[in-house]
Amino acid sequence: MALQLILGNAGAGKSRKLYEELIQESLEHPRNQYLVLVPEQSTMQTQKELVQLHPAKGLLNVDVLSFKRLAYRIFQEAGGQMRPLLEETGKSLVVQRVAQEQKGNLGFLGSQMKKQGYIHEMKSLISELQQYEVEPEMLGQLEELAQKKPLLQQKLADVQVIYRAYREFLSQRFMTGEEVLDAAARRAEESGYLRGVSVLLDGFTGFTPVQHGLLVELLRLCPKVTVILTLDDREDPYRRQGPHKLFSLTLETIHTLIRLAREAGTEILPERWIKGGPGRFSQAPSLAFLERQLFRYGRAAWKEAPGEIHLWAAANPLAEMREIARKIRELVRVRGWRYRDVAVVTADPETYKSWVSRAFEECGIPYFQDEKHAVLLNPFVEYIRAAVDMVVQNFRYPAVFRYLRCGLSGLAEEETDALENYVIALGIQGLNQWREHWVRRYRGLEEAQVEEINKIREKFLGTVEEFAVNLKKKNNTVEDYTRILYEFLKKGQLERQLALREQEFAQAGEAGLAREYAQIYGIVMELFDKLAGILGEEQLTLTEYQQLLEAGLSEAQVGIIPPQVDQVLVGDMERTRLGEIKALFFAGMNEGLIPRQAGRGGILSEGDREFLKDGPAALAPTAREQLYTQRFYLYLSLTRPSRELYLTYARSTAGGEALLPAYLVDTIRQLFPRLTVRRLLEAGEPESPADEPKREGQKPERPAGEPESAGQESESPAGEPKREGQEPEHPAQELETLVSGLRRAAEGEADDQWKELFAWYLRSPQYESLARRMAQAAFLEKPQDHLGRQVAQALYGKTLVNSATRLEKFAACAFAHFLQYGLQLQERQVYEFKAADMGNVMHQSLERFALHLREEGLRWRDLEPEKREELAERSVEEIIHDYGNTVLHSTARREYQIRRIKRILKRTVWALQEQLRCGDFEPGGFEISFSMEEDLRAVNFALTPEERLKLTGRIDRVDICQEKERVLVKVIDYKSGNNSLDLVALYHGLQLQLVVYLNAALELSEREYPGKEAVPAGIFYYRMQDPMMSGQEQEGEEELKQRILKELRVNGLVSSDPEIIGRLDRQLAGQTGSSQVIPVSYNKDQSLSKTSSAVSREKFAALSRFVERKLRELGGRILEGEAELNPYQLKEKKACTFCPYQGVCGFDERIPGFSLRRLRSYEDQELWQALDQEV
Repeated sequence: MALQLILGNAGAGKSRKLYEELIQESLEHPRNQYLVLVPEQSTMQTQKELVQLHPAKGLLNVDVLSFKRLAYRIFQEAGGQMRPLLEETGKSLVVQRVAQEQKGNLGFLGSQMKKQGYIHEMKSLISELQQYEVEPEMLGQLEELAQKKPLLQQKLADVQVIYRAYREFLSQRFMTGEEVLDAAARRAEESGYLRGVSVLLDGFTGFTPVQHGLLVELLRLCPKVTVILTLDDREDPYRRQGPHKLFSLTLETIHTLIRLAREAGTEILPERWIKGGPGRFSQAPSLAFLERQLFRYGRAAWKEAPGEIHLWAAANPLAEMREIARKIRELVRVRGWRYRDVAVVTADPETYKSWVSRAFEECGIPYFQDEKHAVLLNPFVEYIRAAVDMVVQNFRYPAVFRYLRCGLSGLAEEETDALENYVIALGIQGLNQWREHWVRRYRGLEEAQVEEINKIREKFLGTVEEFAVNLKKKNNTVEDYTRILYEFLKKGQLERQLALREQEFAQAGEAGLAREYAQIYGIVMELFDKLAGILGEEQLTLTEYQQLLEAGLSEAQVGIIPPQVDQVLVGDMERTRLGEIKALFFAGMNEGLIPRQAGRGGILSEGDREFLKDGPAALAPTAREQLYTQRFYLYLSLTRPSRELYLTYARSTAGGEALLPAYLVDTIRQLFPRLTVRRLLEAGEPESPADEPKREGQKPERPAGEPESAGQESESPAGEPKREGQEPEHPAQELETLVSGLRRAAEGEADDQWKELFAWYLRSPQYESLARRMAQAAFLEKPQDHLGRQVAQALYGKTLVNSATRLEKFAACAFAHFLQYGLQLQERQVYEFKAADMGNVMHQSLERFALHLREEGLRWRDLEPEKREELAERSVEEIIHDYGNTVLHSTARREYQIRRIKRILKRTVWALQEQLRCGDFEPGGFEISFSMEEDLRAVNFALTPEERLKLTGRIDRVDICQEKERVLVKVIDYKSGNNSLDLVALYHGLQLQLVVYLNAALELSEREYPGKEAVPAGIFYYRMQDPMMSGQEQEGEEELKQRILKELRVNGLVSSDPEIIGRLDRQLAGQTGSSQVIPVSYNKDQSLSKTSSAVSREKFAALSRFVERKLRELGGRILEGEAELNPYQLKEKKACTFCPYQGVCGFDERIPGFSLRRLRSYEDQELWQALDQEV
């Protein structure tokens, strides 16, 4: 029994030499058995290399195994019953279960274990403890060590509780992967498999403690164990060094192997060095120099330009990968290499995988990304999660439509849309409401449509009701839940649906997705088997089962087998094991990635690990130790290619944030001072130089046996200008260049080369349509938006029935008016109480209050406080009873809103009563409609001989004061927002409502009071509110009421006639003082103050005439078909601010032709002059 160490530099040919010797020996001794032991991810690659080297192209007495597969072989040879193996998903299920059971015994981690990711972190920590042979009792020792760190102490105590319960659960039931090696070591001698087997270990950089036991058995039972390790031939293999040294990992491994050999009583042979041969770098001297000098002290410098090492700086990761893709195509086409001769490695596969896919697929490069990805985002898995969550949430809206939007429920998208609109508008929540026959309707929904929605509801309920009832049964076990879920999937024919999608993806050329859909059903069924097999008899609540299922699904992964032999391998710097390659592209040489941030986080932080590293139990390497290890992996990766090494980094992220090159870039440039950085533009084209020259005498290579023309095409090599009409090398990738050129052409900077490229795309049957659409987008201008009179009449008719609000909408933006009133686009109705709903309830409550006054024959000004309060309370209750289908009673928050509405209404009716009591006016009418008045001149206008404008509307309140020869008219409009009359906005057509109401009220009053002249007294907005007032010292209740009344006074325009002002507020009859109820105050000389909003009767008349003219103008423009996208801006106000259509109208000031319609603001005197000129 002997241990032989095979040492040598990277690229010295150690593996090749030992493989050849092993094959030769196996041929000379066909009765002997040979074992090559490699890491799990290297087994297939090693088998391939050995088969290629073997003269018979087959292995008869040579096995290639990993430690895990060796353990299985030992169990197989030893016979007997082996406990079932618990894989990663099963571990998560067990951790989830024991965490639920032990939650009463947990401190800090008790509340954390429900958070997403914690089960995975705990499972990883337990696996680490098992790999490093840490017993639960040893955690207690670590806990004592952490007495001065209470949080760490609590975490260790909690981990000990879960770890002990985990091991107790598994004992006599299951075996984990970490325990397999230990069990195999105990049965190694019994199996007899290892006796007489010569063992070669290759590809290892170190061994975990759990592997040590099996290594001892190999050393004790096998005649010879040979271990290949990478070590500089200038190093002393038996002298241990600090972790900062490049080869400290190898030296530590040598020390461990010698210790294990002595423990096994095995002879230790002198080490054997492999050096002096041609090696990997025989045709790449600069790569040989890199291997000898990288990360060494006192390193030398390469005096010449390194012909085999290249350094690129790209604008961003996508440009980086696109240039890599171009270069790979060049290596294949020009040099005749195979795709399998090239590999791409990065320190951050997660960031780069999408850019790799995009760039390589654009260029048609076959590639394989060496990774497994989680299944959580697969629609089938999301469907399962959503179905269970829907039952857990008792069919609440978000959970139901999360399920329906997965696309596997059996409902068409249109059916789901109709169902969702109804549910949102009417607040359907809970399974019981889904079981009811729906009869309620929202605005715009017909009765027949409700019946159609009921059919969809019944269809949906028919697929899920039985499933929901069964899941909610008491005393269900894990097996019961899983069987119910399986039957649900079977009933929905999910396996068939997934098979159809697999076919669709395969036909569409989406091989990766096709393979994922081929595996996903089996992966989920395997998880179901584990749930039933591991925890089947456990009784859980549905919520606990959901957590268990989530833990299992979060661990499930899809592994993709390389689809073909000739492809580019894309992998990770540490995990991926590369075979013999000619070129390596190392992408992402950026700070933060090289070295990779090693912060592990998880249950134990890096600070915790640093504190515990000298304790009685060894754990995985700390972040600092991992940084040193990364250097060794960098060394192994960079010395892997035999011909070309390309190092690339990005200057910014995809989002534009600046990035810095990694320290390694400077390190390599110090080794190679003449190495220049090639900068790449965003599209991947080089800035400088245009392309790298070929070395003199270089000829395209070709694999043996191929004709000389193989691998070469008639296209020009990369970097050579394209001839006119020549097809682009990568049409899909050149679209970026086309876009860039279109952008320049739109700015008048097009060049001839771009024009040739654009012409080729226009001639291409595949790309013509896309190229034209891209050109249209590049030269986008504001489209024509005039409908024409004929279309306008088809939309609106010859008689334009409009409200003043609608005309104001048109004045604000003609296109928004067209969308709302022409196309009748509406926002989706939602079961909620918005600010607009508050205004509606207040308006309706005030109207109901006035109705009760009229029914009971009461006068507003004479109401007693108790009666006023009682009527206000009753009015609100009556309005909210059916408002929005009981939305106001749906939550406690909305119940509070009811109380707030009542409070505001009570304050409002008090203030309105006080305002009436201050003057001589009486309410003449509430909610006065003039929509049916066909002969009312104020609201009916002839626009042309055939076209008319008819205004509709309801005046909130009109107050009247009768005199002998005239009747004074006051118009009030209630507002829940902070509205104020703005005459500049009125001039531009944005605030016409009050004057329209005044004109209608004046004409109606003259009809009601024949022989009397109707005179405008004022037009006002009243804001419904209950203001909060700060108390003042020595202020009585009456003074406070007066301050509140002043806060609540109306705003608008008042007649400047002193007699009318006195009628509105008797306190001003003497033309002195300031009003508490109208916006008027007098100076000491009895003149109106500047702050008074008062105008003469002539100005009221001018306003009326101007508004009539503006109404005709706006109505005429609507019927002429104007629908221009022309939102206004007046000072700080913009039409787009609260417009519901701003997400769909396409308004963008960056596009030629689009601009805000900036309206002029006027001073008061200027405004009246402009009004006079208009009328």
